[in-house]
Parts: sequence; C-alpha cells; structure tokens
Amino acid sequence: MDDDSVNSPQPLESIPDGLDLTVFGDIVYPKDAETVIWPGVNIRTTLPFVAGSPAIPNILFEDAAHVKKLSETVQTEASWIVEMRYESGDDEEFARRIRVELCRNHVVVIKGHPFEPTPLTASDIRKTFGIEETRAVVSSDAILRSKPNAQMIHVAQTMQEFCDATANHEIVRCLLDLPNSYVHPHRFLLALDDGRKARDQSKDYFHHRQYNPTDIDRAMLWTLIHHGMYHTYIHHDAAGYATWVQIRSGMKVWVVVRPSGFEDVKCRSDIRRSLQTIAQDSITFDKNAVRIAIYATPGDIIIQPPGTLHEVYTPVPTVAIGGHFYSLDCLYLTEMNRHYDLDYPDLSNNDHPHVYQLLVLMMALLPLQKGRQLSLKNLQALVTMVKNPKRYQVNVLADPDAMVLKIKGKFDDRVFAETVAEALLSDIICKLTVGSFSKNKDRKGDYLFHQLTGLDNAGEIVDWESALARFQANGP
Repeated sequence: MDDDSVNSPQPLESIPDGLDLTVFGDIVYPKDAETVIWPGVNIRTTLPFVAGSPAIPNILFEDAAHVKKLSETVQTEASWIVEMRYESGDDEEFARRIRVELCRNHVVVIKGHPFEPTPLTASDIRKTFGIEETRAVVSSDAILRSKPNAQMIHVAQTMQEFCDATANHEIVRCLLDLPNSYVHPHRFLLALDDGRKARDQSKDYFHHRQYNPTDIDRAMLWTLIHHGMYHTYIHHDAAGYATWVQIRSGMKVWVVVRPSGFEDVKCRSDIRRSLQTIAQDSITFDKNAVRIAIYATPGDIIIQPPGTLHEVYTPVPTVAIGGHFYSLDCLYLTEMNRHYDLDYPDLSNNDHPHVYQLLVLMMALLPLQKGRQLSLKNLQALVTMVKNPKRYQVNVLADPDAMVLKIKGKFDDRVFAETVAEALLSDIICKLTVGSFSKNKDRKGDYLFHQLTGLDNAGEIVDWESALARFQANGP
C-alpha cells in the first residue's frame, strides 16, 4: 500500500467524549463483566472477563483487577510524551523532528496520518497482509496464562479459526509478530531506521552479502492481532530496539510506565534499582511509578525509544502493524537496555540473536551518513556494543555469509563488515569521543552519564561528516 493514498480515510482527530466500547459493532460483551471509565476521555470499556464457576465467576479475575487498577492510576499527560500532527510533504524533515524527541528519550504519538482500515476478519487479513485463512498460527491465550505456574500458554489454530473466535467470549487470545508481506512502512518511518538503511546499503559495499537473518527481517515489520479484553503485561522490547506501532482497526489503551527514581538515575546501579521496582505480570503497583495512558485509535502511530516500559489493554478486537528499528540518535538507550537485559531478562520480550550483525553494518557504513548531527554518547555506545559483543549477548551468532564463504574456501576477512568497522572507524570514533568522556572522573569514564546527562539527553553533538573528514585527512 502506498502510504499517502488519496483514498485513505482520515483518523479521528479526537476520541468522542463518553465513548462506550462495551458494545463494538455486532459484539456485545457479557453483562456480568465489570466495566471501567478511563480518565481524560471518559471511555467506558469492559474489563477482562471469561465466565467461570460460582466459586470463581471470572476466570480472568487477576487480569481484570490489574486493568481496573490501571484505570484508577493512569495519567494522560507527561513532558516525555510528545504529540505531533502528520504533515505530508518532507518526510526527511518529519523524521528529523522525531529523531530529536527519541534522542531525549521521549515517546512520540503521531495523529492525522492516512491509513487503510483492516477489520479483524480472515478475508480482510488476507487481503491486507497476505496471510491466508488456512495458515497455521500460534496465539497466546489469556485463560491458559491465568493458570497457576502456567508454562504452556499458546494455542495452534488456523487464521480463520482465530478470527472466527472474535465474538466468542469464552476465548481471549492474541497473535504477535505475524509476518507482513503486503503493507510497507511509511516513508518517514523508513527514514528513522538506520539499521535497515545499513542492511540495504551493505550489499553495494560488501558484495559477498547474500543473506539477511530471518529474525532481523521479521523484527523490522510485523502485524499484531488481538481479541477484545486481552491485556499485555508490562515489558520493554528486546535487543534495545526502538518500536513503532500503527492502529489499523479497534483501539488500544497504551500505558507507558516510568518507575520510581527513573528520572534521577546517576549510574547503572541506579538504573537496576529503579527497574527492579517493576514486576512483570504483577498486580502489585509501585505507587511512585508514573503511568501515562495513550488512547490509540485507527491511524494513530506510537513511536517508542529503546527500553520504554509499557503495557497495553486491548478492549475491543484490534489490528495493528509495527516494527522495531535502530536509530543512531538513541543508541545510548539501546546500549543501556541491552546491557541490563543480559543480567535481568525478565522485563523484555522476544530475543533477536543476529542484532550484532546489524550493529556492525551500521558502524561500518557510518561514512555514508552525510549531513547528520550525531551525539558523542551515541557514537560511543555503538563502538562499545561492536567491540564488546559478549557484554550484551550470551551467544553472538556468526555472520551467515561468512559461514558460507568459509565452507566454499573463499573466505577473506578483509572484505567483511566486521573488519571494516574495526579498522576504519573504531579507532577514529574512540579518539573523537573517549577523551571527552574521560573528563568525568566521578563516573569512571562511563559515557552514559557523561556530564550527568542521564537517560533523557544524548549529550554533546558533532557534525559527523565534518569530523570524519578531518580525521581521514589529518589524523587525530
């Protein structure tokens, strides 16, 4: 789909006050289910509910209690939630404005982008995403998840069966990270994705390259499909990825969470203490955490910097598309979260084993970044992740192209991105950045907290093209 189709409907400018989502199209939710009104917009939704026994009337009582607590505690505004209105035209400039906010660890909500609605029916899913009705899919099941010490929470079924269960109030499920063959990211989103650019450009500069690891490709674009009344508990996205999501039908209450003490961290141990106040899958709330509700309706796009803690309630059947990406403007957050997740993986979701290869390509192809203003902190983060891969991943997987050439007996490491990144750029960037960061003796040279910029400031900015030209011409 072309993202600026003139026939695309316009999203809601605002949510109608008093919107009642206890009835959605032909779906009427159970009369025994409790409802809540969300603050700021007065939306009424049904809480998670599946009828049980006289002893346990609601099988999803824990989910219901959690979501009810959310509705009582969320706020609707924060300085680190930035709303923008989409303006067609200069996508590069629009992407630049978003990068500025991501660099400050701000979540961006984009209103007014044209979209193609995708109702949750098997035929619409096929037409929009190329996923056939007979395709086998694996869904996450809220009822199975609710069982004590649940281990198996997934159900195999066809796409047709999943969609047919939308109006069955005895089933509450979701499909995560489905492949998306037909719909492509909007142009300004592509402009944000420096990892994708490096992957695509690499085949022109490293002619041996043939393979793109599946986990990388699938992370860049996916589909989310949820039954109504499904709650996704608090987590942040794995591998230090930034994330974008666009709602195509339905509605989500997207809750961004900042734990107590997060605004005042001064070192990595502060980060650990702050994040460990948040327990995944728990209805025990840190009373000092800040929770901001984003009421996302069709057309809305949410863009999160790396490590953004969030949980999502989907009150009605909803289809969304999204993707993960790496941006040179917030790699300091990528590094921080990858470092944390290696020791404390409980708050992140899927693993992405080949991301090291993507970071290597980003570093090797930095000379192509013409006209970019890059922060020293982000450059140092990239150097650190490339030079010390086992600090961030237990198993660093080999480059599949290198493995093929070794088997064929044609391997020459001088043509590989890893060698180029090390030889051409690592020393340059280190000389450009380490001297500046080492002045901060109280932080033992930890660039993340250089000059106490913390987690909402990428610090000193350099004109990367000019700096690179200076080093290549004259040396340090």
